[in-house]
Amino acid sequence: MKPRFREGEIVRLADEAGAASTEALTIGDSAIPHHVVQAPDRKRPRRTMAPCTGSDGIDAAAIAQLWSERTTRWTAARETPIMLTPTELMEGPVPVRHRYSDAGHDRDVSRLVGTLAHRLLERWDFAAPAANLLDEIAPNVRRMLTADQDEFCPTIIESLRELFTTWGQSDSYARLRSAEILGREVPFLIPWGEHQVMEGVIDIIYRLDGHLWIADYKTDQVTAEEAPARAERYSQQAMLYRQAAAACLGTSSVSFQFLFLRPAVGVVV
Repeated sequence: MKPRFREGEIVRLADEAGAASTEALTIGDSAIPHHVVQAPDRKRPRRTMAPCTGSDGIDAAAIAQLWSERTTRWTAARETPIMLTPTELMEGPVPVRHRYSDAGHDRDVSRLVGTLAHRLLERWDFAAPAANLLDEIAPNVRRMLTADQDEFCPTIIESLRELFTTWGQSDSYARLRSAEILGREVPFLIPWGEHQVMEGVIDIIYRLDGHLWIADYKTDQVTAEEAPARAERYSQQAMLYRQAAAACLGTSSVSFQFLFLRPAVGVVV
């Protein structure tokens, strides 16, 4: 049964509870013994710090060296691109006599000729006569160029006709006609180094006489005599493509060939 509090008893109990002089708390007719016990003061142990001496203190020079090394590693990591392409790894400048003109027109035309040559060959049926390829140049160039590139159209068509006329009569073209084409413009991604990824596109993969080949088209302004030296300059690119093909196709028996379209020669690397 709950005790009934008279008016003012709650206030009285609040004043009496905790007082040392209170021997009992009375609630109505009930009495509850009341005894106050004083707890002793609690002492917390203090931690003592060892005094710093010259031999045990901070080595400012060592910390500065560590921070400098950290900064060097951080700077190198920020300047190292995650994604790489074979072209970005090519070493050595292009010889001056083979550079395209500094004029914007010549530079743009050379770039577009290379791009459009790759696009035409990506779609081309090598079983067809090479002469038919010449008929495809003009309509494809006009379709692929944007409105602001129309001024380059006549020059590009002329350059491509000259290029494919020569190459279509070459042993390199005949080689592809008799080969089994396995893939064109084949993209790849492979691990590179410690924290990078190599990405690229293999122009064409084919099988000839039971052997696997990969080839890369080049539209460089070189002669047949100069092509081997230019291929040597691209040797690292060839190595990367062979490595990518081996990793993706599961075989190390892959040969590589540069197909220089203007002089109509193939160079095995």
